[in-house]
Amino acid sequence: MLAGCETPLDSAILLEGGRLELSRVTQLVLRNASLAFLSACETAMGDEELPDEAIHIAATLLFAGFRGVVATMW
Repeated sequence: MLAGCETPLDSAILLEGGRLELSRVTQLVLRNASLAFLSACETAMGDEELPDEAIHIAATLLFAGFRGVVATMW
């Protein structure tokens, strides 16, 4: 999660074209999404300061409709 985010859904992935916020991903309707493979570090980690939050990019992609997500915690 990026520092200074008000809520977990304000966090984002930094892409070449800009930020992709989790709040935007949750608005997607992905009916035929099968597998997302996230090959970056800590894509299945939340924020150490909010240990009870289960919101991270991997969980968000599941909420958006992917049937499976491969992500890392290291």
